Amino acid sequence: PAPHPGPGPSATPMDQTAAADRAWELWERGETEALARFLERCQRRGSGEPSGGVLSALLALETQDMPGAQRWLEGARRALPAADPGLLLAQAEFDLAHWRLEPARAGFAALLEQGPDAPLWLRYSLCADLLGDLAEGERAVRAAGELDPEGFGRLPWLEVDQFSALVERAAERLAPEFAAALGRWPVLIDPVPSRLLARERPLETPPDALGLFVGHSDLERGAEGQGTAPAAIYLFQRNLQRFCGDAEMLEEEVATTLYHELGHALGFDEEGLTELGLE
Repeated sequence: PAPHPGPGPSATPMDQTAAADRAWELWERGETEALARFLERCQRRGSGEPSGGVLSALLALETQDMPGAQRWLEGARRALPAADPGLLLAQAEFDLAHWRLEPARAGFAALLEQGPDAPLWLRYSLCADLLGDLAEGERAVRAAGELDPEGFGRLPWLEVDQFSALVERAAERLAPEFAAALGRWPVLIDPVPSRLLARERPLETPPDALGLFVGHSDLERGAEGQGTAPAAIYLFQRNLQRFCGDAEMLEEEVATTLYHELGHALGFDEEGLTELGLE
């Protein structure tokens, strides 16, 4: 995308408002591919980026195009007031992606002061958990459920032993050869990823990751002769719970995540996981 988000001279305020409403509607519905095409059409027509650049920044973050996200954010800061909710959202998500947890939490809190919003409560909850304030994280999840009982009121919030039982049931469903392989690595349950895990590869360890394999995979060990880092499969309980709409979805997602990370431990990429039936 072009680095300057401002609207072109041919755009009227009404055109820009309607285009911005349409763009935000696509974003809120999760139609990111359609949004990217729509923003490209706006640029070609000379009407500029209708959201002031913040949606292009958010799309860049989705694809981990951090230089692009930063360029769009810089343009948005020039074009929009500091309290603009879109700008606050894009900046908070940018900070979160870079593990700048305190400013990310402050950004989501500032947005919540402008108006209650259930998805924003969940992002704020994530920041609180990452900062070690699990009680505040849980309070924010409850606030999301109270605000939108149909959408977030059934988020499954389990004790650690209940969650561990889901992991055990998922392991029992593995084919024998994969079940045997799983026994070679510890499966660790943490609430969320830690800064320590993200220290070496922060962009490859997103704060809202559901699971992670750490260490040398089988293929890397074979190529190098030996592994130097202790290998483990991590499952992040609170991120999985925030991701799932109810207990049934959580049980399936725990299994999917466990199998996915096991596949990475065995050395397979995303395409290989699908072929193995571990995706």
